[in-house]
Amino acid sequence: MVAAVSTFGTLIANYQPLRGGPIQWPPPSGIGAEAVAEHWLGPNGFQMLPPGAERLRIPAPQGLTFRYRYSFYNRGSVPVTVTSIGYPPAGQRSSGITRTVTAINVANTRWHSFLPFTLDGRQMVSVEVEVHVTACLDADAAIEWNGDRMTYTVFGFHRTDVVTTNVQVQLAGVPRPVETLG
Repeated sequence: MVAAVSTFGTLIANYQPLRGGPIQWPPPSGIGAEAVAEHWLGPNGFQMLPPGAERLRIPAPQGLTFRYRYSFYNRGSVPVTVTSIGYPPAGQRSSGITRTVTAINVANTRWHSFLPFTLDGRQMVSVEVEVHVTACLDADAAIEWNGDRMTYTVFGFHRTDVVTTNVQVQLAGVPRPVETLG
């Protein structure tokens, strides 16, 4: 009995049902963003990102605000209730950017503001994120990410994981204008 409870606890602690999804959204328009196909195998030959993943390269002057989308799905057969997506604002203040989920579309129904939702087995959700660049990046600097923090409940247990998405965002610093002395 103890072994069964221990095994069940280990399975729950290591169960990660959420994976990047296959839906590819166009890059944000009007800001010079481009979508670039990438080779997603790591140095050890294992796949680092979901199939069909792409990199969004975006020139990022201070003050830029844009939205992008990604998808993820429940690869398991057990329903998962997602209670939050993203990092708390207080934890983003020093990073030079803020990211906020603005809308979700569960099972390709309709876009609406984030509310906790349940993904049945093999069900997908698309997420829209607003990014605001709060700091000036040096011309040769970049900020990149390819995942988002998800808090969810499965089997009645609360979990928080960083889920690798099908989009890697790369914000690139832009050269500052040269000031002339008058």
